[in-house]
Amino acid sequence: MVKKPKVQKDKVLWLCFVLIFSKLVAGGHVYSWDLEIEYQNSGYAKKFGLFFSLENPLSNTDYIKILFPIDLGKPLACLYEEKKLISQNTSSVPNQQVHTYIWPTQIELKANTWYNLIIYSDDEAISKQYEGIKDPIQFFTLSGISDSSPVIDQNQVFSVFSLAPPPKETLNIIFSYPSDDGSIEDMGYEYEVKFRIFPSLELQNGLYYKIEVTNPAFQFSKTCSSIDYNCLAQENCINIKKTQSFGCQVYGSYIMFDHIEDIKIGKNIAIGATVKNPNYSPNFKELHFIATSESKKAKIILERKIIETDLKVSLAEISLEDSLAYL
Repeated sequence: MVKKPKVQKDKVLWLCFVLIFSKLVAGGHVYSWDLEIEYQNSGYAKKFGLFFSLENPLSNTDYIKILFPIDLGKPLACLYEEKKLISQNTSSVPNQQVHTYIWPTQIELKANTWYNLIIYSDDEAISKQYEGIKDPIQFFTLSGISDSSPVIDQNQVFSVFSLAPPPKETLNIIFSYPSDDGSIEDMGYEYEVKFRIFPSLELQNGLYYKIEVTNPAFQFSKTCSSIDYNCLAQENCINIKKTQSFGCQVYGSYIMFDHIEDIKIGKNIAIGATVKNPNYSPNFKELHFIATSESKKAKIILERKIIETDLKVSLAEISLEDSLAYL
């Protein structure tokens, strides 16, 4: 009978030792899910949503460390569990590593539970973004912030993303309002406005049109919808029929029009909405808009257009009693 060499047993013991030791040193695993970016254009990517689950729980004195492939400046980090905000950090722990951000957990995090870490880049860092595929995001949980602090869980390839080129300034949109309304510049006044969109690209399954006021003192109110636009005696004007496949939502400072049908050149769109003037005279009085078309498959802006108008809030004097009523 031939005996098995002892070296085989020694190798198994050595392998077990290596696995146990590496587990102690490297820690457990950070599981990743979707990465949500808004928007996925270079120069516009402000919001990054990292969905994660931990192999090991964290105490309220532990830390989350993110190595990001691009500069986020001085980011705001918000941690959610089932859409509920459970922790927020306005600044990262100072460190010497490039594009490395460390935040205290502040609360206990459970193992095998999905969380969403939403990181908001600052405006200066956004302006430096460039298009292309980026290096992987690296995600660590630590028991401390020193270089010798043990790693609890980690994932050095948490997610990979790319940034698309900036949107083109080619969105063909025309704004109109009732110019014969003598009250249209009064504070607090509401009036109907119209936006006509003439698509310059073709796209299956539709897209989103977002129209946002640049001065938040003005607001969209009531509802928005697809409308018929009749040119009447206007020159070089195209009549537009109401589209049946749409949805339009009002969100205060902006409206979002969901065009469900395929986008085709020549199939124009008219949107009706209501604007409310501010109840005071803001420093920046003119009403301007930023209009964008956005892909439904990814948070990418396809086209945009700045709409400048001559509408403003009049500087009519109001009484102290009326001023206090606006507060």
